[in-house]
Amino acid sequence: MRNPAWQRDELILALDVYFRESYNKLGPTHPTIKELSYILNRLPIFSTELRNQTFRNPDGVYMKLGNFLAIDPDDARRGLPSYGKLDELVFREF
Repeated sequence: MRNPAWQRDELILALDVYFRESYNKLGPTHPTIKELSYILNRLPIFSTELRNQTFRNPDGVYMKLGNFLAIDPDDARRGLPSYGKLDELVFREF
């Protein structure tokens, strides 16, 4: 079972971290990434039946920031290009 797609509110929280922190100093074990993972897991957006063990875990949160890196026109690094349309819409909005 796949985890549900990221929703707008989740993406805004992740984008906030992307803009506040230096991506190259982050990683799945960074306290900010762990905190965001914790917060995302407590949001009442999805029922527990729709979540698997990896739901918004630190690895997935860090990967989402890598998707934003791929969208960011001000950063020459490649990032993770498998981002979704909503990722790009939220990035461009903010």
